[in-house]
Amino acid sequence: YTDVEWNFASREDDAIVLCVNVSRPLAQTVEAEVSLFGYRTDRPFVEMPKLRISLGELNYKVMDGQQRLDNNTAKVTYRNKSISLHVPLSDLGNPDRILIAAKTSRAQVPFDWVAWRILNLSADQPTR
Repeated sequence: YTDVEWNFASREDDAIVLCVNVSRPLAQTVEAEVSLFGYRTDRPFVEMPKLRISLGELNYKVMDGQQRLDNNTAKVTYRNKSISLHVPLSDLGNPDRILIAAKTSRAQVPFDWVAWRILNLSADQPTR
């Protein structure tokens, strides 16, 4: 069993940086997944990128819906039980807001998940 929780989310220049903590390092059969959905008031939600970053023990893959993206879309750093993700805002459609969620699983059997959060990127609102 592997728990997952948010450590922090921040905006760094033109990117969003997320950090999740897991209760133990990811094992060969345990996967974590972070979802990031961009939202803009001037664009239909269905047209916005919806990224899923699947994190394995030693590697990761980035998907937008059913399409696999280049792993350079996100920069992932593993530090024992902490995983940091750096995603350019342009790859999320330069959103006003980002919906984020995370979960852990083994062979599609869910272990743990954190509720969806909304990050407001407007200049007059702090990122939470």
